[in-house]
Amino acid sequence: KTLEHVYQYFSTSVKDTNVLEDLQQSSELPKNVHIQLDAVRFTPETSSFFNELDAFPKRSTKVIDLWYKKKYASYPKNEEDPFKDNIY
Repeated sequence: KTLEHVYQYFSTSVKDTNVLEDLQQSSELPKNVHIQLDAVRFTPETSSFFNELDAFPKRSTKVIDLWYKKKYASYPKNEEDPFKDNIY
């Protein structure tokens, strides 16, 4: 490889968004399509939004991914064993 290849490699622009973010910001998106990047989650604090109804009433809301644990909290449903789901 020559010095020209090295220069060309390091001068190549890098995109820091993913495909979904690009699609959300696209001007070609139809008017009847809306992309929401942040999840709408059921939490005890915001239960009025869902009229205090949960889609999964006996299942805990667990966040497993380390990246999203910083952003979203986990909410247990079972008091004696906080993250044991009683759905079986």
